This record gives sequence, C-alpha cells and structure tokens, in this order.
Amino acid sequence: MEALEKELGFARKRSTEVFNGRYQEFEYVPRGFMRGELDELDVIYHLRQDRVGLFMQVDRKARGLSGLLADALDLDERNVFFFISNAQLTTLCEVPPVLARVIEQECRKCF
Repeated sequence: MEALEKELGFARKRSTEVFNGRYQEFEYVPRGFMRGELDELDVIYHLRQDRVGLFMQVDRKARGLSGLLADALDLDERNVFFFISNAQLTTLCEVPPVLARVIEQECRKCF
C-alpha cells in the first residue's frame, strides 16, 4: 500500500475500503504515475506467510468513441494476480518497480 501511495502517487479512495468477511478491496486513483492513462486501480491483498498476493483490476481511461465502447463492454479492464515475496517487501525500493511494471503491462493489454 505504501509503495502504491507514496512511491507511485496513487490516492486511496477512503469510502471504498470494503470488507466482505473474506477480503478487503481498496480502490485507488492515479495522481502521479499513470495519471491520464488509468481511471482507477482496484487491489485486493492476500496475506500469506512468505508473500503477499495482489489481485489487481487495472481500469484504463476511455478515450474517443472506441474507448467509450470499450468502457461500456468492460474491455478497458484487466485483471491480474501476482505475488510479492517477503524478501522484496523488506526493501521498499524493490516493490514500486514491480508494481509499475505490472500496471503498465496490463494497461497496454486493454483495448
């Protein structure tokens, strides 16, 4: 969370921290990295003993008529699940590049 917010400049939407009894989802809007490219980023964190799993939904910003059509058909969203090891988490400087790479890759795959 710190890497997304402090290092990459995403702002967490406070009213969206929904816990359904099994997991908690956080929604972020880009204020620095990927500003103008993404509408929002949804993240669910899965804590494990040796790593953290992240389920992300990358929602690309709609542009033009084709973008509006893609938005209406949810073709502007990509879901991805990946892990960050505890070893990576102990050094905060290793986490932002991993997150940035995943977000950029998934954004490029959107319509």
